[in-house]
Amino acid sequence: MRLYKSLLALAGTVFAGLGFTACDDDFECPPVYLPEATWEANTPIAEFKQNYWQYATGSDYVQIPLNADGDSIIISGRIVSSDDGGNMYKQIVVQDASGAILIGVNASGLNAGRYKMGEEIFVNLTGLYVGNYNNLMQIGQPYNGSIGRIDEDAMKLHSQVNGLPDPEAVAELVISPSIADINDWKKSQEDLRKYQSVIVTLKDVTFEGGGELAWSDNPGGKYYTTRTLKDADGNRINVNTSNQCNFSGDLLPAGTGDVTAILSYFKEDWQLVVCDPATDCTGFDAIPADNIIYSAPLSSSMEGFTIDNLTAVPEALGAVWKLDSQYNCMVAKGYDGSKNYAADSWFVSPVIDLTGTETAWATFRHAQNYFGSAALARSEATFAVRVEGETEWHKLTINYPAYGSGFNFVSAGDIDLKAYAGKKVQFGWHYISTASKAGTWEVNNFMVKRQCIGTPNIPTEAPTPPAPPTPPRRL
Repeated sequence: MRLYKSLLALAGTVFAGLGFTACDDDFECPPVYLPEATWEANTPIAEFKQNYWQYATGSDYVQIPLNADGDSIIISGRIVSSDDGGNMYKQIVVQDASGAILIGVNASGLNAGRYKMGEEIFVNLTGLYVGNYNNLMQIGQPYNGSIGRIDEDAMKLHSQVNGLPDPEAVAELVISPSIADINDWKKSQEDLRKYQSVIVTLKDVTFEGGGELAWSDNPGGKYYTTRTLKDADGNRINVNTSNQCNFSGDLLPAGTGDVTAILSYFKEDWQLVVCDPATDCTGFDAIPADNIIYSAPLSSSMEGFTIDNLTAVPEALGAVWKLDSQYNCMVAKGYDGSKNYAADSWFVSPVIDLTGTETAWATFRHAQNYFGSAALARSEATFAVRVEGETEWHKLTINYPAYGSGFNFVSAGDIDLKAYAGKKVQFGWHYISTASKAGTWEVNNFMVKRQCIGTPNIPTEAPTPPAPPTPPRRL
């Protein structure tokens, strides 16, 4: 089968969309056309990967030729990924009994269209390219000097789908290693080649920050967020999630359960990519909706929050607290890009009603940079609460980012509000800067809940109002 030479003749092949509609006595049901592949696979995925494994690292890529018999190299398997959740972006993963490989396709809505999860697919690799992205082997086309995605029309010429999607066939391909097994696979080139991109289920695992942290530190923003799964023995593996996926702002599953994901690879380590938590994360504790007393993402709106500047804001600075639409958070800083300014400003929540509650917990995400020292980062960026109608703020104990970690968001932890249960309160983020040094504080994903799901922050002493700033900090 010299299919590569006859691809243009296949351009007119049309696969009708699948539709099932009810019929009545007045209309005749149209026939249902199922896609039917006419090609035959001649190369197991594992064999192809072994032959081209030299392109799984480095910057080189190569166009895939005909095989030794002069035929196209054709693989087949099931599509074991879905882009419905937005976490697999313009990619499909094809897996057979021997292994799996990622194929970049420059189109969105793949699962809703031609390349459905569970669909059997035949791919003519000859004429396409093989390379890698940060040591993850993939099929694509050249783009800006490296491997990129295949044009959608070209992908149609190089592929045939066969029949209806079959979830049971995908289930038969899923393997269930332990995290320790996966970590051991890094030590062997054979195992790296065999297991890269396969679909796996990890059993009895726990998300660090489950029920407390969101999948993303920056929902709707650029790039990715890395979370961690661990097992009962303390073994860990990264879970990588796009900040733009549909579930980026949802809380990680709480408790212990099973996670089904694509076993991806980035640089020198494994990482999991979850397609849809609603189906891929099972057995975890439910997070009851009525557990949430108040929630404010603070990613695209101030949502009724106010700003209280205790010092005059320099004209060059414009504002101390600002909503950053690029990074989806509230930002406080006393630096205008060229000069530091002294500032003293509160970002204050609306009144939140804790009457009728016996316990309550607050949590939020935050990042810090440029404070000059860990001590300044903790003294010039504080979190406090006050009872409605009162002016006195009471400082609360929170978790801080590791100093020097850049703009890496972390959870402030579960902050115990039991002393304020049954009252109406406001929360405030207090930011201070000086003319000699002005740090940057970023805040989002604020929540007040009835139940502590993460690890609580236990104050070492009774809440006290923060010390007044020194004279140089007030204008």
